[in-house]
Amino acid sequence: MAKITDKVVFIDDSQYQRRAEAILRGVGNLRLVGETGTGKSTLVHFLCQVNGWELWEFQLSTDTSRWDLLAEGILTPEKDAQGKSTGATKSSIRLGTVCSWLLGPFEDEKAKQVLFLDEFNYAQPQVMTLLNSLADFRGSIHVPELVGSPISASNFDPDKGTLKRIKGKHLLVIGMNPAEKSQYVGTIGMNIAQLRRFESLEVRYMSSAAETQAVLAQVPEMNNPKDKQVLAKWISYADVTRKHYADGDLGTPITTGNIINYCKMYKDKTEGMSESDILEIIESMYRADERQLLKNLMTK
Repeated sequence: MAKITDKVVFIDDSQYQRRAEAILRGVGNLRLVGETGTGKSTLVHFLCQVNGWELWEFQLSTDTSRWDLLAEGILTPEKDAQGKSTGATKSSIRLGTVCSWLLGPFEDEKAKQVLFLDEFNYAQPQVMTLLNSLADFRGSIHVPELVGSPISASNFDPDKGTLKRIKGKHLLVIGMNPAEKSQYVGTIGMNIAQLRRFESLEVRYMSSAAETQAVLAQVPEMNNPKDKQVLAKWISYADVTRKHYADGDLGTPITTGNIINYCKMYKDKTEGMSESDILEIIESMYRADERQLLKNLMTK
């Protein structure tokens, strides 16, 4: 958990901030869906930065378990007053990300607490459904491991091991790629029972003008006429790869993050890479059978 203190660059040319904040105020549950590299995670960090919200972030995978999210009993070495191991062990509870989000500790008790579960549709269905009762009218979750726990919090019932969300304080955001795309191997579609608990925003790639602004904010050394022409060329390449990626002709798009990396390597003070070096790096992202198509697209 942390407050976002570093400046987050997010060019909001589609008014995502306004709509995301409205969903979180009214519903408390936001689903961000979009292709890789469109800025879903950056948007969440940006929202937390500009609003002073505290962020709890967890990236789900096929290996994520209920204990990663909720809680589990663990054995820890027992120590004496001098901090030396006694050779014995004691049982304690390790809180998972969801319980930590609901219980703290918080840097600022008055700040809203945002739980961002990224790559949501990579998790197994039994893990996804853990959040159903948290995301609907009940706003609570039962954690058997916490029954009888000495935890003291207004939103915790130790007799039942139940944790409740505090309305307006605990905000839930999930991020996911389009499950229907074959490129996202391992993703699982959300069922209607889960979808209805969230209001969604589709995050798309930025316009060329906004992307130029975002890149120059990260690599201001490119902000001269000659280098801006090079940058415009790479952004044009990116637009082409995104279109053909959407059509299924290419296995991956060039993202804004990629372009920022190209600019940093190009302007490296020790030994900057040439344009041809960068083109080789771009080509290396693609399968051998895709490279000729890529070359044809970039020479048009």
